[in-house]
Amino acid sequence: MVRLVVILFIIVTSKLSSADSSCKAHFKQAAKLYEIPNGILQTVSLIEARKHPWTINVKGKGYYFKTKEYAVAYVSKLIKAGHKNIDIGCMQINYKFHGSNFSSIEEMFEPETNVTYAARFLSQNFKEFKDWRRAIAVFHSREETLGQVYLGKFLRDFHTFN
Repeated sequence: MVRLVVILFIIVTSKLSSADSSCKAHFKQAAKLYEIPNGILQTVSLIEARKHPWTINVKGKGYYFKTKEYAVAYVSKLIKAGHKNIDIGCMQINYKFHGSNFSSIEEMFEPETNVTYAARFLSQNFKEFKDWRRAIAVFHSREETLGQVYLGKFLRDFHTFN
């Protein structure tokens, strides 16, 4: 029994590791493209999705899926049931506010597309506020209190990448 549990743990963690690298593969290129300081995208993804591309958040609860297909199917069901406030993918891009900028749910889950979109959004926030801390807070929410709580989480974890 213990052997079975260990084998299952190895399988699950190896799948999460490979999914994790799907997000990681795009941070540096997107940061360079949009002139985002080193570590910001990595930290946002860590906070948002633990760098796992097939994840969503609905009403504060995170869901992690083994495959993109499972994640897309679940989100499709949620949308058909009337739920729109869903955070999707590596960077947890919100469907309600940003979904119209993508051709499909599948595209929102694509790690490169998801990370690049988040980088562009952060860059636009920076251009608006001329301050990376404010740009990061607004990435999460324009509601001041929610944004500041998020910024606190970001600052707690940012040292990991610098």
